Amino acid sequence: MKPSKSEVLKYGLPGFLFAFTALPLYLSTPIIYEGISNLSLATIGIILMIVRFSDAITDPIVGKMLDKTSKHRFIRWLLPSMLILSVSFFFSYKPS
Repeated sequence: MKPSKSEVLKYGLPGFLFAFTALPLYLSTPIIYEGISNLSLATIGIILMIVRFSDAITDPIVGKMLDKTSKHRFIRWLLPSMLILSVSFFFSYKPS
């Protein structure tokens, strides 16, 4: 059964929005953290790569948990994760 366009939009929209938070993270925070921590850009790049690898491991696990959530109760997972994302995004730009 092929999903409708509205189902595809509902499924993909959160990922699209989260991508907007990831882009500034990988473009500007290395420069911010280089100035604050005196780490080399290579070290900061390795740290960000490790974060991406851990994300690649945890995403399927969280996705499986969400798939097991019946009906519209997945929102109980979405709201706390958006709060954590917002706080993390704020503190990534205000590290000191």
